Amino acid sequence: MRILYSSLVGMSLFLAVILLSAVNGYISEYIQPGALLAYVVVFLGLCLITFGYSGLVEVFYFSRILFFHVEPVNYGVLLKIGYAIRYSYMSSCIWILGCVGNGLLFDMGALSPAIIADIAVALMYGVVTAEIVLRPIHNKINYLLNMKVENKNE
Repeated sequence: MRILYSSLVGMSLFLAVILLSAVNGYISEYIQPGALLAYVVVFLGLCLITFGYSGLVEVFYFSRILFFHVEPVNYGVLLKIGYAIRYSYMSSCIWILGCVGNGLLFDMGALSPAIIADIAVALMYGVVTAEIVLRPIHNKINYLLNMKVENKNE
């Protein structure tokens, strides 16, 4: 199995940004265990309902495609990862609706700064999962499938 070094460089740059936030003390504001747990439970639940256990494992298995060559790649995986991207945003939206409902019920009809911060963190979880983790996997699989089609046409 051959390692793709360009992906390792990109991931190390991303981790450097996270490390910079941790050094400055901002990382503690972005990690909220309740929001993270709710996001993960809803995301995995939606994926399990749609794909079943084997489909969920397949989505996680193909996350290796960023760093290693994985064969065979098919359009079914591409569709599953596309749906997982949508479910990432949906999980954040469900948490945001809960935060808004909580703020409107218990804070006398106003959203406190703490609730707004929870909303921002929940949205961040969805965007990071969808656009930094799942979207590159989706694009890489799409690229490989297009290359496979072009090679057949030659």
